[in-house]
Amino acid sequence: MPDPISSLAAEPCRGHQNTDLVLNTTGDKTAPVQLHGGRLIELLKAHNKVFESKIYDNAPGGHIFAEVDSPEARDSEQRIFEFLAKYLHPQAAP
Repeated sequence: MPDPISSLAAEPCRGHQNTDLVLNTTGDKTAPVQLHGGRLIELLKAHNKVFESKIYDNAPGGHIFAEVDSPEARDSEQRIFEFLAKYLHPQAAP
């Protein structure tokens, strides 16, 4: 059975931009950086993929850090919006 993280790095999602955004925190006990986000980043590098990443240092909330009112959550939200604007090329409203 193929490793799902390796598959994510090797192949683009069908119908989507071949660019990834990886956000994680070292305090995540559900999906530890070294087993998930960190591996994905290394695989993306190994496959010469275009991607952006940010690993926060023990962000409050751990696995759900983006749902907690904190500087890390606000930063991750801003990074998501900037990433989408950069790669999805939204059109101006009519």
